[in-house]
Amino acid sequence: MRAQIQEPSICLAAQRLCSTNWLHRSPRSRLGFKWEVIGAGSVGQSVRRMPKSRATLRRYSAALLFQYRVVTHGVANRRRTCEKRIIHFRASDGRAALRHAKKRGRQAEHKWKNKDGGQVFFEFVGVRDLIGCDPACEPDEVWYQIVEMMTPMERRSILIPPESKLCAIRNNE
Repeated sequence: MRAQIQEPSICLAAQRLCSTNWLHRSPRSRLGFKWEVIGAGSVGQSVRRMPKSRATLRRYSAALLFQYRVVTHGVANRRRTCEKRIIHFRASDGRAALRHAKKRGRQAEHKWKNKDGGQVFFEFVGVRDLIGCDPACEPDEVWYQIVEMMTPMERRSILIPPESKLCAIRNNE
């Protein structure tokens, strides 16, 4: 019997790490999924809106990986909560898109002290994937991934979580 792997809720995991720092939904969030870490020593992160369509710029999406590294008494934790973040933007070509994705990842880094006096670092690990969305995606699509799976329709009860487990439903967003 194969164990079902579930990703922990980043919202709850980050709250545990931050202790007295709280995840706060930004009032500027257009789609309801942009969060800021607010608390001692941390500064809310701002997000730039995607520029309007230009003939020379193509749409790209990047999957970024971040880690929450906690240092207590000079020792960093080995098991770390991580965040997978997908950003959507425009760039002239793939190389420019990669530069932009890395820049956005570095700009998101910050640190703060938790209630136990440990230093918490939110660090950019790297770009996990970068895709060109034109012409492969519909105008409202931001990500796609082609994978090969064994009998996904027959195993959908294992692969697809119940609606009550979806983050937006679970958190009453």
